[in-house]
Amino acid sequence: MKEYNVIYQQTPDWSKVPAITLDTANWEPNPGIEVEVQIAWNEDRIMYHGIAHETEVRAEYDAPGCDVCQDSCLEFFYMPEGEETYINFESNPNRAIWLGIGTNMPDRIRLMLQDEKGILNLRSGRTTDGWELFADFPLSFTRMFYPGYEYREGNILKVNCMKCGDLTRKEHYLSWNPFDPEVKSFHNSAYFGRMTLVK
Repeated sequence: MKEYNVIYQQTPDWSKVPAITLDTANWEPNPGIEVEVQIAWNEDRIMYHGIAHETEVRAEYDAPGCDVCQDSCLEFFYMPEGEETYINFESNPNRAIWLGIGTNMPDRIRLMLQDEKGILNLRSGRTTDGWELFADFPLSFTRMFYPGYEYREGNILKVNCMKCGDLTRKEHYLSWNPFDPEVKSFHNSAYFGRMTLVK
């Protein structure tokens, strides 16, 4: 299980936030895609920044609740340590979102926020060799599912960060922590890593 210290940033300066590399290719060979993810925190929110270096970007879906995992897709699954359910966030370059909560794929509940892009402060853009995605996970959102939880120094989140593309020209399933090689699914919290909030 990999570990990462999530540094405190009142306003994110991504040039000072350490990156993790999604260097595990699950179930299919990596077709040459490179992905870095940065995560920061303050008392109000967890902040996410993912950069995918992929020359052939697929971005077909543009509505909430679509199967964005079929497009070029960045995913962030998180849960406070000690909980059984995880929040499942997926987005493509169009900022189409699949959002849910559950203990595994079959029992997930799909979440449809009235203003998903606004609540999560979702932003994306194309880069010279791919695309990037920014998202915030406000404490008010997290507390809907984990009442009383605090973003506080020393707290631990169980997390995995993924990049996939089921219907991209070169199918791929990259992750920070490796998944079960026999079960083709990102939806197993036993394979999440540990992220500690630090100042």
